Amino acid sequence: MSFFLFFLLILGSKFSNAQVQLYACDENGNGTASFNLQQAEAQILQSLPDLNVQEEVWITKRKTGIAKVVQPSTAPQLIDVCPANATLSDFYELAINSAQEIYVSFRWDLYRVNTENCQYIHITNQLPTNVIAMSFDNQDNLYAGGLNTSIVYRAEAGDFNNWSVWHDFGNGVASGDYVMIGEYMYIAWRTGGQDVLYKVTVDEDNQYVSHEVLGSIYPDTYGMAGENGQLYGVTRDQLYRINLSPFSTQLVYDNPSGSWEDNWLGAAGLHEAVFYDISFHHSQQEAQSGQNPITDYQFTNTTPGLQMLYAQIADQNGVTIGVTEIHLNVIQQPATSNYTQLVCENSATFQPQDFNQHIAADAYTFTYHSTLQNAEDNQSPLSTLSFTGTSITYFVRVSVAENCYSIAQLDLQPAETPELDIPLQHQICPGEAYTIHAPGGFQQYLWSGLHADDIAANNLTSSAITITQPAQITLSVTNAFGCSTTQNISVIALPQPQIVNIIDQGNSIQIVAENAQNAEYSIDGTNWQQSPVFTYDPGTEITVHVRTQPACYIITRDFISFISYNVITPNGDGKNDVWQPLGLENYPDAEVQIFNRYGKLLFSQQPRNGIIEWRGKYLGRPLPSGTYWYIIRLTPQRVESGHITLINK
Repeated sequence: MSFFLFFLLILGSKFSNAQVQLYACDENGNGTASFNLQQAEAQILQSLPDLNVQEEVWITKRKTGIAKVVQPSTAPQLIDVCPANATLSDFYELAINSAQEIYVSFRWDLYRVNTENCQYIHITNQLPTNVIAMSFDNQDNLYAGGLNTSIVYRAEAGDFNNWSVWHDFGNGVASGDYVMIGEYMYIAWRTGGQDVLYKVTVDEDNQYVSHEVLGSIYPDTYGMAGENGQLYGVTRDQLYRINLSPFSTQLVYDNPSGSWEDNWLGAAGLHEAVFYDISFHHSQQEAQSGQNPITDYQFTNTTPGLQMLYAQIADQNGVTIGVTEIHLNVIQQPATSNYTQLVCENSATFQPQDFNQHIAADAYTFTYHSTLQNAEDNQSPLSTLSFTGTSITYFVRVSVAENCYSIAQLDLQPAETPELDIPLQHQICPGEAYTIHAPGGFQQYLWSGLHADDIAANNLTSSAITITQPAQITLSVTNAFGCSTTQNISVIALPQPQIVNIIDQGNSIQIVAENAQNAEYSIDGTNWQQSPVFTYDPGTEITVHVRTQPACYIITRDFISFISYNVITPNGDGKNDVWQPLGLENYPDAEVQIFNRYGKLLFSQQPRNGIIEWRGKYLGRPLPSGTYWYIIRLTPQRVESGHITLINK
């Protein structure tokens, strides 16, 4: 069984102390599962340091030459390899092929470096672009990307003068290299002002098939390197590791020079493009001798629960480098439950981890996704969950290992918000107790804002309180779903009303009172009504009543309506000797005028103590019998007029 992997040639056969762990789900509950042995390759590469395989990440320095970081995964150390010279003093990119030949680029020129004497050998000036990213794949094809293009070019193995378009990504530019790890190519790409990592699926000829974005990487990643199954990124100041599953980044080494001339640019792993052969066997002895290789990559364990296989690592000449132990771990799929959360707010944001305990009981790995497909593919995990007032479903991937997971649903649904139907204002009688009742049916009540004496006298978590003083009260209620509503309630002392006017409208009156909101009215003290308008017999003396609700006050006022007689016989017999309109005591600002038939003003007077009298005289002399007219201005809005028959004998 062969793989195209990274390789460092070490003669002799050794056994690695590292244990490669493979996990598969027991979907049938019988302790067996199907394992993809190809998934072990990256872990096997990572075990090479245990076989004394030297790790090296090579780096170009902008103006000063080439260096390498040895043992980057264990004890990184920077070593200068070749300085710049008069021929080549500006370095861009660096690539290493399967023969471990070092290539560097400067604009459109490609050089090979003899690291024994640090000679720079010019290869071609036919690079397809001003190269800022360059790498060999595991077939020794060379890839290049430019400063202002979204196109990636490829030259077939050994032919550096003929380039073709490998793939046009449509937007963005390469920021750092095209590194093969296992069956995928990884590309550092700058798009939208951000550096991200592309995972590219390729065919058997390493031609582009599709790609996905794994996540953000360090800003200004100028180079990438693959070494022994590890992926590294390089910025001008830092070498860092890119972990692929789960995706993360980790600083490895800082550039010790702060000089611009020593900025790091290109990078490559020494074993990035080396052909490497791995075979799997049932026993360590078979692995060391290369006998009886397992030919089916999909292997089902024959020992329930846990079984060990062994991998032989051989170089391109068929020499065994070492043997690594493979542990096949059968694990159970996580037991999960769907969960529904009722949400009170119209808009809310949640942290996904808040729901983990409701989905599964054990300490699994939880990721939340907006679609079922994203959950299946473990793509686009959500850092927050949003609720905007309508039902929404999230899909939860619960993993015990990368390929052993269950998917549950989290439903966020709007909960019933309590409706608090209670008057916003209450009026109390001074010095009297008043009880406010809240609607029933809520789980919790909480009153606040009462004065100290009323606080002491009440249970503030009951549905009703009794108060004796005005206050601005707040009532909060919570329903069975845990949703709350708060209402502000104003409690004021009821002011004493005042009767300011009684409007006589002939056969009806209208009572005008101040501070009489929600008051009731009566003209006999027995029958009450909310309307201040009453009908009655004119000339009747009545007492009007106004009372508040609640009945803190009852006020009264006597009233007799205006009435005028139209015959006067001033002959001294004591009958109809004086024309005297009645009820003017209710109109202190009234004015009475009397005219003859020619419109001459004969009499003008305002009430004195509510009385006006006319004896049929003008300037002290009796007027002749006849008809006279009067105008009585009771108020600016009410004017009475009529005639008087005067009989003088």
